[in-house]
Amino acid sequence: MIEGSPYERLIAIDNEPLSRERQQQEAIKLEHEISRRQAESAGDRRARVSKYRSQRAEEHLLMQQMVDAFNFRFLREEAVEGVPCYRFAAIPNPNYVPPVEKARVLTGMRGEIWISKQTYHWVRVRAEVTQPVEFGFFIAKVKPGTSFELDQQPVGDFWLPKHFTQNVNASIFGLYGYRAKDETQFSDYHENALHAAAEAPAN
Repeated sequence: MIEGSPYERLIAIDNEPLSRERQQQEAIKLEHEISRRQAESAGDRRARVSKYRSQRAEEHLLMQQMVDAFNFRFLREEAVEGVPCYRFAAIPNPNYVPPVEKARVLTGMRGEIWISKQTYHWVRVRAEVTQPVEFGFFIAKVKPGTSFELDQQPVGDFWLPKHFTQNVNASIFGLYGYRAKDETQFSDYHENALHAAAEAPAN
């Protein structure tokens, strides 16, 4: 986090460390970005931070909406990478009314969820589009073949992302097809030094 929003720094490619020259380039890019953010106007900073918070809020809203958008049916007990879980099927709730347009995609999805038997946290969520969903006065359509999977892991007292995969199959104006796949691995979490200092008890 730098001045209210995250910065992503490249540290390896295909799990191979960067060359010394590339490391220096990335370090310079980071320094430039820190300087740019520290020098930006108050209005520019508010716009940048607001955009980041809006994106986070949308992601959080969709995850929260899953509780209302689906009816859950217990399938069986099953371990996920050694974590004992309850596995449930997520079936579309016919009475669900999306509060925002982006949540409409949930009306055409079904999936499964794995809940930790010990902590009741979400360990894995998997969902796929089974019915086409249209957006923006039929401008865009999300179609079957769209799916996502999120795995979480315990980090201290929190559960944080471990692996996220999404596949997108969509069309625009019914003419232009769009397909994409994104896969993200999360590892090597470290406590924020500033947060740790703030939480440390006073002497």
